[in-house]
Amino acid sequence: MLVSSHGTDGSDEDLIVTPQNVNDPDLDDVTSVFTWQVDSGYFNSLLLPFETNSSVLAPDYSGNENDGTVTGASWTDQGIIGGAYSFEGSSSSHQVITVPDSVSLGNDGSWDEITLEYWVKPSVNQRGTRIINKNGGDAGDSGKYMIGFNTNGAYNTVFFGVTIGGSYLETYADSGDVNTIIPSGVWSHIVGTYESGVGIKIYINGELRSFNPGVTGPIDSSVGEDLFIGYASADAGTSNRYLKGLLDDCLLYTSDAADEEDSV
Repeated sequence: MLVSSHGTDGSDEDLIVTPQNVNDPDLDDVTSVFTWQVDSGYFNSLLLPFETNSSVLAPDYSGNENDGTVTGASWTDQGIIGGAYSFEGSSSSHQVITVPDSVSLGNDGSWDEITLEYWVKPSVNQRGTRIINKNGGDAGDSGKYMIGFNTNGAYNTVFFGVTIGGSYLETYADSGDVNTIIPSGVWSHIVGTYESGVGIKIYINGELRSFNPGVTGPIDSSVGEDLFIGYASADAGTSNRYLKGLLDDCLLYTSDAADEEDSV
């Protein structure tokens, strides 16, 4: 059921959608996945709720057919809502979800704003992890946009960065500031946003935690570069780049969506 918050369908109202069937005929719980559209376009560029129990494919519900190929990661029903993927990768255990390059993932160099969103439950304290990374396949720091745990400083320090005009720019709180440090063993909701002229931001559990203001320009072209989830690239390599823990609800928007709505 879809209604507007005041019942008059005005452009200044919220839209509220309520599932009408929450159980299947066997009375098992059903998880509903909603794909939003604005005018004739899809609101999400990527919508991976991880609700399908598969060791091969993570279906994309955005409408853009950006399905992910699962390598090594294990599906679990212990997600923040429904399913999730468990990553315990290392240099000898290759675990990653790979989404092939497409225009809907911002490969043409025209995007001047972006939002990445996900839930993560680290199993151990870690550094260097690349959780969502759009790059050319190496295990280094060449992501056109990427988010994860910082390589240096305190464990579990969330960073988010973009590459503009060949220069990589990011935001995170340094080791003396706990604003972007999250705990292991519990779920945290992470949002990274970039808007040209405004800057780069990190939200954790709905609160703005780090801000690099005034960054300007479109994100560099990434034609031919896949999107990697849970690791930095397609190939086994630097062990600290792998995520160790659970990951759920990976979303990507072509706008600074966290400033348009409450992040949680």
